[in-house]
Amino acid sequence: MHRRGFTLLEILIIVAILVILVTMSVPIYTQYLLRSDLANAVQLASQGIERARLLAQSGQNADAWGFSASGVLFRGTSYNARNPYFDELYHMPDTIQASGIQVVVFDRITGQPSVTGDMIFTTYDRSAHVTIAQNY
Repeated sequence: MHRRGFTLLEILIIVAILVILVTMSVPIYTQYLLRSDLANAVQLASQGIERARLLAQSGQNADAWGFSASGVLFRGTSYNARNPYFDELYHMPDTIQASGIQVVVFDRITGQPSVTGDMIFTTYDRSAHVTIAQNY
């Protein structure tokens, strides 16, 4: 004799197993997203810093260029005095907080940074940094 369908107990067991699996996987997935956001922020900052240095060294627009930890590549000798028309935005993930060096400006032609040290990016329990050195 063949059975038709599932009994109520079997359905409850299947649902319970699914709930347990989902409950266990959400924290793992969340940690994965945070690690990905952190790696993305470091990569964006590295690219922005390198682009600012190259633009300054090439004498683009006969000016210095800089990068802000908030994800703004800018033209000029300071972030506050910049012309926003020339800004290039690097969209940093919302889950990331920046500390350490907030703004670095590269000297026109020489490409020397205005400051040296680390631009630090943090998300909850993890952090990573981009080091800005004199010979960057």
